Amino acid sequence: MTWPDILDALDQELRAALPLLVALQANNPSQPQQLLQFEADSRKAIDQACRAFALNRRWPALNQAEARLVYDRLRQARHCAEWLSDHFLPNPQSESAEILEFLLVDSWYQVGLLRWSMVHQSRISGGPVDFDAP
Repeated sequence: MTWPDILDALDQELRAALPLLVALQANNPSQPQQLLQFEADSRKAIDQACRAFALNRRWPALNQAEARLVYDRLRQARHCAEWLSDHFLPNPQSESAEILEFLLVDSWYQVGLLRWSMVHQSRISGGPVDFDAP
């Protein structure tokens, strides 16, 4: 699996999830503090969903709030894959499932969760928000 293949797969999942995310935010805007707590409470379940997707390219049943968190993981995974690709790393030698698990789970704990939490903490404090925020 090449970096362009990985980026295409993540883009496809992001496009498929976007209508649900838009509808969810329009009908049920979440408060940042509630979202931070829900992410912490749901983290292991989201990890399992991401691992299941990495193995068979199908998402297990998720409720809307979990799907929102998966979307954020997909954005982080895409950001990480793009960074790795742009920095002239060779195409991965691992199986696609291992790469997707790394991008959806491991990179979340290494970088994504911190970025994501900072964005939502900034929303709580009324500070500027960007970071290409999920």
